[in-house]
Amino acid sequence: MTDEYICPACNEEPADTRIDGNYLCSSCADDFIASRSRALDYSNNDR
Repeated sequence: MTDEYICPACNEEPADTRIDGNYLCSSCADDFIASRSRALDYSNNDR
């Protein structure tokens, strides 16, 4: 048994990056960070 977890987002890559307490693979982590950045940009434009 290994300590390697599979990314819950894509179910393919090893989850090696921790984002907000969740482990994702580096590809999904990059996508998550990018989507969160876009969401922050949208919310800042509302003011």
